[in-house]
Amino acid sequence: MLVSKNSSFFTEDLAFTTDVGGFVNQGNITLLSLSNQYDESPNYWDIVSDINGDITYSGNDKSTSLTIGTGATDKIVRSTKASFPYIAGEEIRASFGVKFDTAKTNLKQLAGMFDEENGFYFLLEESGFGVARRSKASGNIEEVITYQSDWNLDKLNGQGKSRKTLDITKIQMLLITYTFYGAGGVTFWVKIDRDLIAIHRYSAGNYLNLPIVGNPSLPLRFEIRNSGVTASSSTMKTYGLRLELVGSSGFESGHPFACFNSNLKNVGTASFVPVLAIRPKFLFKGRRNTTFLSNLKYLINTEDNPCSYIVLYNPTLTGAVWTSNGDYTSVEFDVTATAYSGGIILDAGVLGGVGTNSEITEIKTFLPLAVNQNADISDIICIVARANRASTDMKATLKGLEIY
Repeated sequence: MLVSKNSSFFTEDLAFTTDVGGFVNQGNITLLSLSNQYDESPNYWDIVSDINGDITYSGNDKSTSLTIGTGATDKIVRSTKASFPYIAGEEIRASFGVKFDTAKTNLKQLAGMFDEENGFYFLLEESGFGVARRSKASGNIEEVITYQSDWNLDKLNGQGKSRKTLDITKIQMLLITYTFYGAGGVTFWVKIDRDLIAIHRYSAGNYLNLPIVGNPSLPLRFEIRNSGVTASSSTMKTYGLRLELVGSSGFESGHPFACFNSNLKNVGTASFVPVLAIRPKFLFKGRRNTTFLSNLKYLINTEDNPCSYIVLYNPTLTGAVWTSNGDYTSVEFDVTATAYSGGIILDAGVLGGVGTNSEITEIKTFLPLAVNQNADISDIICIVARANRASTDMKATLKGLEIY
């Protein structure tokens, strides 16, 4: 069965699809898209672990290299800060380019959607190339590895339905698609020429006693590590990537939240000062906060005089005191910060005279608003303002949807 570029799903009836061009389909929601065009996109990534490792960017081939030495414990674990949400009834698709180093004794390389406890990934080690899943659904972390010779859809040995032969020493375009519902499954794909080939599938429904993973909201992660001394240093190169919700019409299951400064904030003419900031809590309901914040919008009001404002991503705040927005929400806010430095400008504007409001404005960015994998750093959105002629009292609101 052939699948067109505009299809909202891929079929596994023939274990491969032909002439699909790229991985992108119309009607999907893009969660993240990175091209490595100018740098390694550091704002999106979290270095979970680095022992004698090095991360370098090459503008020549638009790659980010993860390099480790020969030591028995050397490793680099690079993960997206955000864990991407599972939406009931929707499929998540993660596609990426990667060049594995040559397989060698004591070296293990992993790439996919996973964390320390749950997930799905491709791996290359001395035993061969394969796919794997890990799960903590039972309370213990369990890992299942399936090497190429045991793949159940296409072994890519020239004799499968695609008639393609895999050369893992070359750069690869890889894809993982999965659903959950508790009884869902995951399919691993490789793209060769213009053929997208399904190579292996793990299914829970009708086969397992427990879900395929304990938590389906996962980060994209690349990992290279030694389990003993290696004969030489090792490098895994990563390229562009894209994460999508397949055929989704939106985050209809999101939980709305809103934060605002209940007391007016007086701002002067000397400098911009923080009015309102939000961030995800480190922990939510006793676990690392993996909530995905979406559809972020802001509203600003000046009571007395014209003012200028800036919406910032990840400034450093002075004097911030973070307050929970409620036990039911994963967000906390600050209205006490007295100064800031740095940050990326997301939006800016000017408000006129007495009682002027900004429009309710969406903050359009792929930059994550997430907690890092070690649950000790959160991304921040902050509104700062300065009066243009004389001091003015201000109010601000930041609101959006929590997906969990």
